[in-house]
Amino acid sequence: MLQDGQLIQRDTPQALIDAMQGKALVGNILRRENDVLLRIVGDTCPNGGTVVPPDPEVVYLYHFYRKSEEV
Repeated sequence: MLQDGQLIQRDTPQALIDAMQGKALVGNILRRENDVLLRIVGDTCPNGGTVVPPDPEVVYLYHFYRKSEEV
């Protein structure tokens, strides 16, 4: 996986996904009829949250969001 021209992760897609197991997963907000769904990507799960299985989008969000926090 490249970021700003630098190699930040090197593995198979499945290995990158597997490494995200147990992470809290978030990225967007979805308004539904009676509630709001908030996806979070991070190292810990907020109170009341549910950890869900990661997918390639979560791997991307996790690594690229962390980099943006360092800037």
